[in-house]
Order: sequence, then structure tokens, then C-alpha cells
Amino acid sequence: MASILKVDEVQDISGKKILQNTGSVLQVVQGTIKTDNFAVTSATFTNSGLEVSITPTSTSSKILVQFTGCIRVYNTSGNNAYAFWRIYRKIGSGSYAQLGSHQFTHRAYDYGNGAISDVPMHCQYLDAPSTTSAVSYKIYAYLGAGSQLEMNPSADDESYAFAMEVVG
Repeated sequence: MASILKVDEVQDISGKKILQNTGSVLQVVQGTIKTDNFAVTSATFTNSGLEVSITPTSTSSKILVQFTGCIRVYNTSGNNAYAFWRIYRKIGSGSYAQLGSHQFTHRAYDYGNGAISDVPMHCQYLDAPSTTSAVSYKIYAYLGAGSQLEMNPSADDESYAFAMEVVG
């Protein structure tokens, strides 16, 4: 026999509310830990290999998806190098599609001596997928100008993917 417990509020022993109506984190999932080098040398959106999947417990939940790592853009021709990052999402057995119309830009300027720019990358997006099916996220890279874009350019660099379900 299944039991159902319905309450208006959950409190700790001191009377402090444990779960808020909105904003409480319900689950955190760590996806890919990427340690190998990923490079893009063309103007095509390319899957970086960072991915995370989460299954929301409610259709009203929001998902905070995050991609973090170290990136480098090489600029050996012209005065400007830049790359774009886009998050793609798949719900259930569907296909991956760009999430929203956003993209993140990384830019390096060359003042005449062939700039290399290493910077931390942190891309995040608060999604409202309205489903209780598995939701998967990937981040794709695109070289807009310059000679090469890299994720994890040094041997000891790592990149990560995380997703958090938040009460909607």
C-alpha cells in the first residue's frame, strides 16, 4: 500500500522553513568531467564533449545548467579573434536544438604580436523545460575569427558540466 503525506510546510527543529515555495535546490547532477584537449579551427558549431543530463521531478521545476572550464583563442592573423559558445538541449528521446537565442562570446585582441588569451569559461542558463522526462544539455563552440579555439589548452586543465533542479 502506498502512503501520501501532504503538508503545508516542512520545518527543522528550530522552526525554520526547510523547503521554500520557489528557489530551493532539489537535486544537483555532475555531468562530464573533461580533461582532454578540444580544439576548433573552423566556423562551424562543434560539440565540445561537455554534457549533463537531469530528470526533473516536476514540470514546474527550473534547471540551472552550468559549463565551466579554461579556454584559449589563438590570434595569428588580423587584429581580433573570437569564439562563440551555445548551449543545446534535448528532452527525452528528441533531438538537440539550441537553447534560446543566446550565445556567449570570448574575444582576444592582437596589438601586433600574435595574442593568445587563456581565460576561465563559465556559461550558465536557467531553463524551464516543463517536463519530467530526462533533459540533456551540451555546449557547442564556434570559431568566429582567429586561427584556433581550445578548451583545456594545458595538460592539467579540466572542464565540468553541472545541472541543478530548482523549485519553480
